[in-house]
Amino acid sequence: MPLRLPVTARRIPPVIARAVQALGLLGLVAGCTGDITGRLDPGGKLDPGGTGAPVGAPPQTPGKSPEGVTTPDGVGWATRFPKLSNEQWENTVRDLFYLDAPTDLSKAFSPEPADGGYDNQAAAGQTIAGDSWARYQLAAEELAKLLTSDPQKLNKLIPPSAPSAGVERARATIIDLGLRAYRRPLTAAEVDGYVALFEQGSALTPAEAFGGGMNLVIQTMLQSPHFLYRVESSSKPDGPRIWLSGYELATRLSYALWNTTPPRELLDAAAAGQLSTPDGVKGRASAMLMDPRAADTLARFHAQTFRTAVFGSQGKDDKFGFDAIAPVLKDEARLFFADVVGQGGGIRDILTRPVAFVNEQTAPFYGLTGITGSELRRVDLDPTRRVGLFSQVGYLSQNGARTLTDPVHRGLGILRQVLCDDPDPPPPIEIKTPVVPPGMTTRATYEKATACGVGCHNTLINPPGFAFEHFDTVGRWRDDESGLPLDDTGTFGARVGWTPEAKRENPPIMLEFKGAVDLLTQLAQLDRTHECYARHLLQFVLAKPVDEQELGAGKLLGKGSKTSGAASSIVSELVTLNTFRARAADPQ
Repeated sequence: MPLRLPVTARRIPPVIARAVQALGLLGLVAGCTGDITGRLDPGGKLDPGGTGAPVGAPPQTPGKSPEGVTTPDGVGWATRFPKLSNEQWENTVRDLFYLDAPTDLSKAFSPEPADGGYDNQAAAGQTIAGDSWARYQLAAEELAKLLTSDPQKLNKLIPPSAPSAGVERARATIIDLGLRAYRRPLTAAEVDGYVALFEQGSALTPAEAFGGGMNLVIQTMLQSPHFLYRVESSSKPDGPRIWLSGYELATRLSYALWNTTPPRELLDAAAAGQLSTPDGVKGRASAMLMDPRAADTLARFHAQTFRTAVFGSQGKDDKFGFDAIAPVLKDEARLFFADVVGQGGGIRDILTRPVAFVNEQTAPFYGLTGITGSELRRVDLDPTRRVGLFSQVGYLSQNGARTLTDPVHRGLGILRQVLCDDPDPPPPIEIKTPVVPPGMTTRATYEKATACGVGCHNTLINPPGFAFEHFDTVGRWRDDESGLPLDDTGTFGARVGWTPEAKRENPPIMLEFKGAVDLLTQLAQLDRTHECYARHLLQFVLAKPVDEQELGAGKLLGKGSKTSGAASSIVSELVTLNTFRARAADPQ
């Protein structure tokens, strides 16, 4: 199929243009701008329409539940062409070319949407269009120049077994680099096309023949959809699913656990068939989870799940002296997550571990004395007052108003982040933040202003927020509110089910509590809490929303969370499921 080139804003070098045709690069051309998206059709060919829209969910038998609702490892729909996130691109080129540090070239890429989900999920569904094409081209040109102008960097790309000179030396380098760049072996036609491109580049720079030829090869590889997208081309269906190849599993594993391209040893394991069984995948995953890169990935997962990147950004009245501590609150959360994961913990510890990381500036907000220095240190807190992330200053201050507490947003944080329960949208009326009059507590004011019946503020949103009323807007403990007694007791109805219909039909699980510690301790024992945590991990690892077909996987992994508690254990089990090892078959 001939490749359609859109109108270009920058002239495509003729050598690159011919290479594009010869190599069959699917839709992403050096220097092009336009709407070719680099998507493939279900048969693995170029889809010239290029919308990148889902082909469709796997067909289901009328009257029956989708596979996975009642089984533990159903396979939901996912794009076959998830795009690398900007961070993944940066990590990938660092590891692909054996660089010592990030290039920072991705800072010039188009920003990824931050409206919900995870960063890898936000990128996965995107296509490359508009000036994104030029940005990738410029980065490829800059990186190719960096690599080929430095003999030490260039020599790292040449396999030890490569011939000492000539085109065959280039061929061996192309085969090795192509395997790692495309995350699968190059076809014979692809190798021949890149060798032809190398020869043309060498002819243009006879004084630096090898470097000049490899410059064009590297530029072109970095602009191929096989590099920029994680292409899953396996197409042989087995009922409602298609099993991923060993190379595709290696790619899923590496980006899920290390957020970068698979290392050579993982590609070798794929070639040897060592990823063809659940036990083989689990063995590799367990080893990878012991690497510091996995700890970094799990820290990123927790930071995004609990929205800690915004900690410290909520403005406060100057009287609280909050501005001085705001910059370190994200770091405190990061250290807390590392502490939990490093000790084999999960959601139970995130909710109930009475630990914080403080310095001399933040310690007074916890009522601590004797802490000196700017370095954050681990301290044990009074477990009768504070436990877990939601009792720390970062969460409490972010979910507080300028001078007063904000029980609605504190409650919503519990619902969304701990229970995966987003309340129904409010009625189309003007919503104003209540003004607390003299002689009334914040709680009494909110109870009056937000009275809206069962399943709304009264039993769903407000109660978990009221549990934190002993903490002021910057997270300090208080015994009263302007001399008025505080009430942090309540009854909270945790809803059951994952669809709006199920949550309306099922009776809620009623939790009676006295204070934040009591509420968080009860939530840590709730099945839904652990299943929600597992669903978060599913969404993060698969870089997509959890489908109905994957409900069984969420339930199974939730049981594992409640039993073992370790985030790493949940992930090592997750990657053995069909949910991870396969993709949904394309509809016929």
